[in-house]
Amino acid sequence: MALFSDPACVLLLHPEGIPKLERLEQRLCCSIEEQTQGEAEDHTMAKDDRDILEVLKDELAFIEQGGYGRSVRTPWVPKSIFQDSLTCLNYGYPYRAHPCAECRLLDFVGPQDHSQPVPCHFIHLDDAGKTLEDLELEGNESQTVSTVKKWLQDKISQIEAERSNTFWQNVD
Repeated sequence: MALFSDPACVLLLHPEGIPKLERLEQRLCCSIEEQTQGEAEDHTMAKDDRDILEVLKDELAFIEQGGYGRSVRTPWVPKSIFQDSLTCLNYGYPYRAHPCAECRLLDFVGPQDHSQPVPCHFIHLDDAGKTLEDLELEGNESQTVSTVKKWLQDKISQIEAERSNTFWQNVD
């Protein structure tokens, strides 16, 4: 249920009674997806071919440079982690030009959450299974950014270690 809207976002009241500010394009793409469900989809588009290690490193650098700080022009509009950076295939589009199924971050999302409107917000970021969705509902932006930053650092280290081991196994 929408409580108010402005050109950039909508305040929704979730079933638990917790208000959540969502970006309007999230709501728009969800309604478009609902309208097109059942229609045959064209699966000819290529999956994101960027190196996942580079994607994660770029996202970490973006966070460390304060990339998710509030905009001077629209400080009331919240930033959406992953969606408001070059990590997102749809960054800069006013609509969802690429399906989330093409995104490299989908590899970190459990299969049960692949059909969520923003699947990357359902990545388990810690041992307790907290997701971006959970952290956003709590409303602590600094804790959210800190948790994502730690997750990125851990994933980067894990991938580098895996690649290092694989490299040395292939050396004669």
